[in-house]
Amino acid sequence: MDESVLDKLKILAESAKYDVSCSSSGTVRSNKPGMLGNTVGGWGICHSFAEDGRCISLLKIMLTNYCIYDCAYCINRRSNDIRRAAFTPDELTELTIDEILHKYRSAQDKFLTESFGTIAAYGPNAAMMHYHATEEDHAKLEKKGFLLVDSGATYMDGTTDITRTYPLGELTEDERLFYTWTLQCHIDIAKAVWLDYCDCHMLDTIAREPLWRHLINYRCGTGHSVSFVGNVHEGPHALNGRNTTLMRPGMIVTDEPGVYEAGEVGIRIENEIECYHKADNQYGTFLAFRPLTFVPIATSPIVPGVLDKEQIAWLNDYHRKVFEQLAPRLTEDERAWLAEKCAAIGC
Repeated sequence: MDESVLDKLKILAESAKYDVSCSSSGTVRSNKPGMLGNTVGGWGICHSFAEDGRCISLLKIMLTNYCIYDCAYCINRRSNDIRRAAFTPDELTELTIDEILHKYRSAQDKFLTESFGTIAAYGPNAAMMHYHATEEDHAKLEKKGFLLVDSGATYMDGTTDITRTYPLGELTEDERLFYTWTLQCHIDIAKAVWLDYCDCHMLDTIAREPLWRHLINYRCGTGHSVSFVGNVHEGPHALNGRNTTLMRPGMIVTDEPGVYEAGEVGIRIENEIECYHKADNQYGTFLAFRPLTFVPIATSPIVPGVLDKEQIAWLNDYHRKVFEQLAPRLTEDERAWLAEKCAAIGC
């Protein structure tokens, strides 16, 4: 890694350790149970508060520790003689993405540890399914192609595992097609309904079928079980070609199909989903999945005319639920951003 970039990461990581609330400046703060609060007036780099009163700082995004305010107890206050650093967009790499995610998650009150090492993979690196950037070998982000981010954490109240593939700029036609087909796979298993005698390896084929139509397959499972505050890969069930476990209500599994073209591109979209009882009738017991992960899925790479009406309806309904779940916890500016990312599509 470039020495200047590594030095900045070390400076900002150290600053984040001692970051305290800008309420030390005497400014008023507002806070509602179950939500983030704001420092009234926007004083200092600490601008929000968790329900338990701890601050959530702009510093946590690991971009800068410069501040124009002089809060009494903050190590990053203007008058303090400390080393300063700031990242520019051109300096973002796979490693800085990893650090950014860690600082955000570790700021939450129930955070215990990351559930696995973050995979932040740009361009061809994402074609390696378990790629991890290192100081010696990592990619710089550019304004083109995809960035795949697979990350998660263990909290006192659960364990997460999520992947999103983000367009950073201009995409090739193949990249857009691969993304759209992967999304079809993700949606088809997410909206699946099946009789309770179907086992995991039968369900796995539902996810793969959109890619199979184009003679493409991914060389891994569609999903794995996730424990409660434990192993992020835990049996007995998994969506793959070998697992014969029967899914039952309450079982949690990931939904993470993908396309991995060596030397070209890697794409994955992952949610955690829960099996639930849908209905009983004269034909038997029907089961289905519902999402536990509520994060927008990028829609700009979707090739128009490929998703069918049911897939579009599922995606629009999912984004409606994402907005309903998250909007009450956000500021006005953040809600506007989320509304744009969750906007319904018609293609």
